[in-house]
Amino acid sequence: MYTTIKELLIRECKKHISRHHKRVSISHSNQSKFKKRTGLRAKKKKYLVPPHWALDKHFNPFLVLANVDCIAFTIAKKIHDKSYIPKPCLINSIPKPGGGERKVSLFTIPDAVVSKYLYTTLLKRNFAAFSSYAYAYRTDRNAHNAIEHLYDSVNTIPRSYILEYDFSKYFDTIEHSYLLSILKSKLKISQRELYLIEQLIKYSKAEGIESYSKKIFSENQVGIPQGSTISLLLANMACAELDKKIEGAGGLFARFSDDSVIICNNYDKAHRCANHMISHGLKSGTKINFNKSDGISLLTEDRKSEIRSKEYFDFLGHSISSKQITLREKTIKNIKTRISQIINRHLIHYPQKHTIAKSRYSKSTKTDWDLVTCIHELRKYIYGRVTENKLSKCLSDKKEPLEFTLSVMSFYPLVTDEKIFKSLDGWLIDTLDKALKVRESLVKAKIKSYTRPSKKKLLEDTWYKSAFVQETKIPSFVKSWLYTKKLVKVYGIQKFPTPEYY
Repeated sequence: MYTTIKELLIRECKKHISRHHKRVSISHSNQSKFKKRTGLRAKKKKYLVPPHWALDKHFNPFLVLANVDCIAFTIAKKIHDKSYIPKPCLINSIPKPGGGERKVSLFTIPDAVVSKYLYTTLLKRNFAAFSSYAYAYRTDRNAHNAIEHLYDSVNTIPRSYILEYDFSKYFDTIEHSYLLSILKSKLKISQRELYLIEQLIKYSKAEGIESYSKKIFSENQVGIPQGSTISLLLANMACAELDKKIEGAGGLFARFSDDSVIICNNYDKAHRCANHMISHGLKSGTKINFNKSDGISLLTEDRKSEIRSKEYFDFLGHSISSKQITLREKTIKNIKTRISQIINRHLIHYPQKHTIAKSRYSKSTKTDWDLVTCIHELRKYIYGRVTENKLSKCLSDKKEPLEFTLSVMSFYPLVTDEKIFKSLDGWLIDTLDKALKVRESLVKAKIKSYTRPSKKKLLEDTWYKSAFVQETKIPSFVKSWLYTKKLVKVYGIQKFPTPEYY
């Protein structure tokens, strides 16, 4: 146990140190970019370490790494003696995309390692305890398998009953007594491991850095910590009893964390599954948010059906119908927001808030270098590492070897709706053209010779005339989508990451 704990501690410390160095590097890079784009000297910022490192020495990865042997020995001994108690954790509040806040528990590095050690040990021993339809936090399946399963269940079927129930703050409110009873009955688990889990869910916590520094702590009475590795196991086991009951009632379903969709071929099965969902909420101490839950609906294109109907349902950033998988409105909005941020940062922000260096525009070739860097970042977001030339070759030549890359399309490889990507391509060029009009009005005050490229030149990629080799063609969502479809056939769906919506 000592050796395993030590290895995990070293790995965890190196991970945090790497993140710290990356933050420092990004800070220096941003200062350099500011000077390059504006011609002004950036204010030197004294880079501070993360403030929570000062709260306890075990938050600091450099200090933990320096004392790794002693810490590993102490942890192993306390686990063996059943005297282990985690240090108070820091609660950080993170805004949710749809409003409200998600509270994330930040444990000290040794406590995070104990959590990871326990998770790894129990997962190897209890893999069979999970339902086949639970897709979250597993190595053998992911969110795309869940979406594929749901689409296969409704594809070409004219009428299906869909159940959508949303638990309100499920993992924040689940009763500890219920969770521990499930672990005892469903898992192969020792008394020592059960003791450790109990300590990790009934931890002391402080809401914010100020409370932590003043040692204002409270004990966690309900729910499991979001941000702890052991919670990945607990999140699946919390629903284990419910999963089995839905399977027994004849419902097909997919669950990713606490998001689930149930599909039934008749109303009687749907009714039984709905009762199981409501009963589970009462038994586990959680509540269904009926204001955000659609309940039972009929998935059909017949708008004159006998009960409330819908043509599609949403799941993990996708909208699924009996005919296609497309992006949900919220996902499209998120993509457009990200694109708009890139365009604004490169083309508008600096001349609007500060000024612009004359070197950013070449009078002889009429090249706007900020536009060049903007298109490069857009291409990286839409294509990943693949160049425009490489992508075009792969789409036209079946013998051209594919290169796996991560892009925004990597999160949505199962989408079958080409129209949505054509619409995004049109929106992208319009947004870029509008931003350039704003940029022209801002830049001309400093560079009178500045001329923005027309929309036609942008589309035809004839605006760039510099001798430096650059890829300045506007990237296409459609081309990225077609490339991603080819990647799925070669690499399989398992290689693609969970939708960024989560």
